[in-house]
Amino acid sequence: MIIGSGLEEDAVRELIRKYHFIGMRKPYSSKAQLYKMLGSSMCMLNMSEREGLSVITIESAALGTAPVLPSYTPIPREVKELSVVEDVGNIPQTIADIVSGKIKYKAEREKLERFDVGRIKGAFKRLLAD
Repeated sequence: MIIGSGLEEDAVRELIRKYHFIGMRKPYSSKAQLYKMLGSSMCMLNMSEREGLSVITIESAALGTAPVLPSYTPIPREVKELSVVEDVGNIPQTIADIVSGKIKYKAEREKLERFDVGRIKGAFKRLLAD
């Protein structure tokens, strides 16, 4: 299942027409529907070369779905720590290993907690107190 858009969308759509086992879902009617699909997936592949702080990668990890990133990603270290990061050539095997259960994924709670919006107020108080 491919979700989203980007520079390669036309090429991806062509692959979907060629290979019937790939599905593309876009757009979702609600965030809840997107999260339901993401949470029921085995992994989430983010190949973007232009990401800043990738919220969908964090959300994937929080939902227990393994985020898979290429080693060249500009995504910050704190988000990479929640992800399975591989060289591009190794990604297909990595996905197969996740789907088969050979690789088991579980995000570390402490690493996820740094992105909890409930912590923002306290962080701002500390910043403003200095």
